[in-house]
Amino acid sequence: MKAMLLAIGVILVVIGLFVYISRRDPDSREVKEAFTILKESSDGIPEDPFAVGYLNLNKRAPGEFNQRYSADQAIQGLKQVELGKIGNTVEGTILKQQYRLTQLDYKLAQIKRIGGDMKAEEFEKKRDVYAAATQAFQTFWDTKSEK
Repeated sequence: MKAMLLAIGVILVVIGLFVYISRRDPDSREVKEAFTILKESSDGIPEDPFAVGYLNLNKRAPGEFNQRYSADQAIQGLKQVELGKIGNTVEGTILKQQYRLTQLDYKLAQIKRIGGDMKAEEFEKKRDVYAAATQAFQTFWDTKSEK
C-alpha cells in the first residue's frame, strides 16, 4: 500500500513538474502562436476586419466567393461565347487564386518569423504583397464583379 501511494505521489509530482515547465517554456508559446495562425474560417478569409487579408464580401451571397470564382467556373466560362462574362469570371478566378497564394505565403512567413527563421524586412515584404493582393481582389469584388 505504501509503495502504491509513493508511486502515485511520484506520478503527480512528475505531472505537476511537466505542466510547470511546459507553461514557462518560451517555445511552447511559439508553437501555440503558430497553430493560432493556421486556424481560419472555412473559406480562408480572416474574420477580424482589421487583420491584413480581410475581405468584405457582404455585398454578395455568402457562398459566392467560393463558388463563382472557382477554377471550375473559370473553365466553364471559357467555353461560353459571351466575352463580357468570360472576362469577369476568369479575372476574378485569377485574382482569387493570387489572393489565396499570397495568403498562404504570408502564413508561412508568420510561422517562420515566430521561429526566428525570417528577418523583419522579408516578413514586411510578404505582408505588403498579401495586402496588395487583398486590395486587388476587394477592388474587383466591389467594382467589376457582376451583381
